Amino acid sequence: MIISRKKLFYFIFCAVFLLSVFTGSNMPVFSHEAELVAFLSILMLIDAVTGHKIFHFKNNKILVCLFCFQILYMLWQRCFYNMYQDKIQTFLIRHILVLPILLVSMDIKYINKILNISIEYILIIDVVYLLLWPIKGNNGSFINNYQYVAAYSSILVLIQLAKLFVDTYFPKEDVVIMLTGMLTLLMTGKRSYLIVIAVCFLVGIVFFRSKYKNSKIMKVITPLILGLLLIMVFKPDLLNSIIRFSELSTDSSLSGRTRLWDLAGYLWKTNYWNGIGYGAFSTFTSNHMGYVYSLFGVQNTYAAHNIYVQLLAETGVIGFCIFISFFVVALILTIRKLVKAKKSENNVKFIIITGLFLQLWFLIYGMSGNPLYMPGQFGLYLFAIMISNSVKINKNNMI
Repeated sequence: MIISRKKLFYFIFCAVFLLSVFTGSNMPVFSHEAELVAFLSILMLIDAVTGHKIFHFKNNKILVCLFCFQILYMLWQRCFYNMYQDKIQTFLIRHILVLPILLVSMDIKYINKILNISIEYILIIDVVYLLLWPIKGNNGSFINNYQYVAAYSSILVLIQLAKLFVDTYFPKEDVVIMLTGMLTLLMTGKRSYLIVIAVCFLVGIVFFRSKYKNSKIMKVITPLILGLLLIMVFKPDLLNSIIRFSELSTDSSLSGRTRLWDLAGYLWKTNYWNGIGYGAFSTFTSNHMGYVYSLFGVQNTYAAHNIYVQLLAETGVIGFCIFISFFVVALILTIRKLVKAKKSENNVKFIIITGLFLQLWFLIYGMSGNPLYMPGQFGLYLFAIMISNSVKINKNNMI
């Protein structure tokens, strides 16, 4: 059996995509995960150049320009910040290598395929986690880190949620997949992802409100809730996430984050306009460990667990405005496209709302996590923007 060059390329692309975005890494920034994301970006560029018809040169010039402004600002910091040049250079290289993700668009047929493959892959991760949880506890899956498992489970739920809002028929298999994702997420005890799912659910209600849609959604959500409650009756340990919400005032993980945020605020004040250098937060804490610990009670850490305060500290007001402009413009363009696509086919709306949900995942989780500094999560964010831009809506609101 002879495999065509196009199929072989797509197989390689899928493998690299899953490994880079949904495998996770405990290694420092620009580890193998970062290299895989860079390789994924280069694969997209190669296909667009050689004309294999999976990727094409179609982009939003505003977003590309804003991203290039980020690169130029980091280059300026690299040239004039002697103290943290190596760290800035690491992130500068990463930004340059992932730029092709924004330069290309993907064939809609293949977008749907990669999203379905992602669902299957994350489902395997969740099932393995659930099976090994009684033996290995919270780090039971082959990912070997419950925080990554929680992140992927939340993404699984969001993709299924996008299906729920746009599909006329939501089969029982999809209900089971969503239940599995929610169950795994609850078992990990990660609260921030539950907030993301709740926000995306409300956004979906706003865009797809109708008596029929609301009735269909309730028919799916009701058995999901009942199923989770039934499972919790037999396994009370699964109440971890709910219990942790009630412990916010005394939660050590939250108080630890607030100390990191205080440190970021302190660093911002040292260079109000330009910051200390992109990615230099971790280097500062490691170079001044005793000083940082005595003032803020913070030991060596790689990030501030809030991409917004960390951006202020590292890039100052100027860089912060450049990065936030990119986030906001990308979100607005996706929302506008979703509004225009209301009369389009379901698979088109599914792609756009999935892109919107994944962008919201990045932006909301960024308030307590570090997705901007995690190569796989940052790559997924750019991929979400790319798939949204890949859909073209004409003046009649049809694809």
